[in-house]
Amino acid sequence: MFKKLYSLVFIMFFMIFSSAFAGIEGIFVEGGLTHEFTIEPGKTYNGKIVIRNEGNKQKGIRVYKTDYLMYADGKNIYGEPGTAPRSCANWITYTPSRTMIKPNSETEIMYTINVPDSANLTGTYWCIFMIEPIPDNLLEPELPEKKIGVRVKWRYGVQVVLNVGDTGTRNLKFIGTELIKDKDKKILQVDIENTGEQWLKPVVWVELYKEDGTLQGKYSSIVMRCYPGTSIRHKFNLTDVPDGTYKALIIADCGEDDLFGVNYTLEVGK
Repeated sequence: MFKKLYSLVFIMFFMIFSSAFAGIEGIFVEGGLTHEFTIEPGKTYNGKIVIRNEGNKQKGIRVYKTDYLMYADGKNIYGEPGTAPRSCANWITYTPSRTMIKPNSETEIMYTINVPDSANLTGTYWCIFMIEPIPDNLLEPELPEKKIGVRVKWRYGVQVVLNVGDTGTRNLKFIGTELIKDKDKKILQVDIENTGEQWLKPVVWVELYKEDGTLQGKYSSIVMRCYPGTSIRHKFNLTDVPDGTYKALIIADCGEDDLFGVNYTLEVGK
């Protein structure tokens, strides 16, 4: 009798923000990766995720829910559904959880949101549907003994975002800044935390002023969403800024007259 010894290393990749990308193993999620609803307590809402197989052979997929928290230091937590403070995972039922998709065909994951009838609901709640193609190599025979195998696991993350009307506070906090050198670049990192109850998509920029008060330049970053209780990191390329001392005005515009700002003294190249 032979004892089989082998190791499987799973490498996972996620796609949760982009709506335009190459498919994973021929599998595409259509219609974007964020489903946003404006809800009322006690009401029911329906949605669907359309998944297409553009490959030339049948593909299997697995569907499941997770919670999702993200932080400025790059940490992402995909927790058990219903455990995060603002998770809506337990409000959602769906079908199917596994299915096969024929070549050049599509299938639909139907889901229902049953919002609790509670006057305490306010702000934004969210969770993620993970759409995971089942790799063909899972159907292959076991690896030979004493061999190491690597299986790459890709999955889409479809975010379900529920806003309870226009309720909830909208607040941001600047929690850190740092000027770093990244090879031959000078990068200003600005960390922002959402301390409110609504999700926000702030437009963030930095204005640098010379010691005589004149404007050196205005520098922008990409727009990122930030859920309540999470944080994000914006990066600004200051490589072309001459060495010196500047007054930095950092502004986050969240729309609807919600403007947040902070001042720093910034030493560039010193």
